[in-house]
Amino acid sequence: MNSSEEREPQIGSDQYQYQEDQIKHEINNNQNKNNDEIQRSGIIRESDHVELYGGVDDNFNSNLEIPANELSGDEHDEKECANSIAISQFKVDGQKKKQNIFFGGVTVMKTIVGSGILGLPNVMGNFGIIFGTLLFTGILFLNQYTVGLLIKSKNLCGRSNFCTIGLSAVHINMKYVVNLIVITNNIGVCMVEMVIFGNTAQNLLGMIDKNLVTHWYAQFRFLTFLSSLLISPLIFVKSIDKLKHVALFAIVSIFLFSICTVVTFFDEYKLDGNQHFVDNVYWFIPSDFNFPKAMGQFPVLLLAFGFHFNLFPIYKSLDAPSDKKGKAVSFGGLFSSYVLYMVVAIMGYLAYGKNVKVDFIDTIDENHVGTFLYAVLNLSFVISTTFSFPIMFFGARNNLFSLISDLRARQRKDHFRSLQKSAIEYSKADKSQNRQSLLVSKNRNIKEETGITGIFFYILTSIVYALVVGTAIIVGNIEPIFNVIGSIDSTAICYVLPCLFYIKLTRKNNFSNIHYLASWVIMIFSSIVAVTCLTCNYLYTDDTGKQE
Repeated sequence: MNSSEEREPQIGSDQYQYQEDQIKHEINNNQNKNNDEIQRSGIIRESDHVELYGGVDDNFNSNLEIPANELSGDEHDEKECANSIAISQFKVDGQKKKQNIFFGGVTVMKTIVGSGILGLPNVMGNFGIIFGTLLFTGILFLNQYTVGLLIKSKNLCGRSNFCTIGLSAVHINMKYVVNLIVITNNIGVCMVEMVIFGNTAQNLLGMIDKNLVTHWYAQFRFLTFLSSLLISPLIFVKSIDKLKHVALFAIVSIFLFSICTVVTFFDEYKLDGNQHFVDNVYWFIPSDFNFPKAMGQFPVLLLAFGFHFNLFPIYKSLDAPSDKKGKAVSFGGLFSSYVLYMVVAIMGYLAYGKNVKVDFIDTIDENHVGTFLYAVLNLSFVISTTFSFPIMFFGARNNLFSLISDLRARQRKDHFRSLQKSAIEYSKADKSQNRQSLLVSKNRNIKEETGITGIFFYILTSIVYALVVGTAIIVGNIEPIFNVIGSIDSTAICYVLPCLFYIKLTRKNNFSNIHYLASWVIMIFSSIVAVTCLTCNYLYTDDTGKQE
């Protein structure tokens, strides 16, 4: 051999050992930079799960804030979450401008307020005005407290995404569990809005001619199907930028609906005067209080205040984000929603008393409020659902596609790992690094190759949309949907999971820590409430013995 030629590294030599160490570094995907990438993508085996930040010792302080720019590895998930809630960011000189606390609070409120507002007068009617107000207020502060637990959990693990906090606290599969909960929650809300769309469209046709509602083309099922065709172009939108203004129209419509609800109360009061309150309204718990009925409809309140999954995208959109600002923005949005909800709940209940229904729009009598106000009430919610539905569907679809991509990538990753590990022995025998280079290069592209693109995007989107519309048409009632997503999804996202994350991240049974103890109490109590609500919805029957 010519001495000028480059000699191949020999097994056991320092040069070969260095190259082998480099290969092992690529294989060990749970370390340092690779760990961030794999954890963010969800491509990691159960046996490979490790502590990212060395655990939490007895002296660790969850109030020791980790700056937003030091939170690791969540940019991909944060972008998807921000897209799913259409966070607005203005551009100045071509650069995105961050939100101040005020607009951050508006974004939180925009995320919270939705179709759940229709069921709140009924919740108030089931518990009475004073006790109902206490429940609303308690839910407000309980949600703010669990937001604080999520921020503490962020400081404990160095993550700033709901899914990856769960991954660090519990297990890799927790990311998939959270994704499934968010998907079912968004799909459930979409079903509710589709039902509302069909009902309000039928009400508007009835205003034109009462006899129209007897024809097949004015029935709920056909109108819901027709409505789904009209808004179908919006569901295939791939970029949230094309939907960035629709949330504003939705929230304006909700405000208009709230104003009309107040006017409705005064119109009803003119008819009966003070006798209206004596006959229909209970200030304390109603004398005919029915526990299964009340608890079966209580999940509407749990659903109405939920936004925790979107906390960190909003947090990171703030100018110079901090824990203090995050809590302030959260409370501002929650309190604004609380005020709006209280106005609608109390005025709606005062207007119709014990006759108020789960879907408040169905309670309104055109003969009492007049044609104009009746039309405005229905139109405001038609507009609201038209513009909020695409955003909720966008979030559900994107989370579903992300979950599918992660599972496909994880499956391919597991297969690829075996090839990587055998590649070391192969290279020792072959004295070549070509195979390793090929494998390492392939490793980086797995996530991109498993994305949902092309014709599959349209096929899967159509399947999900058909599922939403079909279920809405078959069920035809918002009450059971409210109950399921409020009892299971909202309880999990707002109470159970934030408490579970904090408990697991503290790594010690320290009941002298007030937050640790409170987390256990909230997690257990909210789980009991969820099971009770879910059960009571199917136990309650009306006077005819038929499930209401």
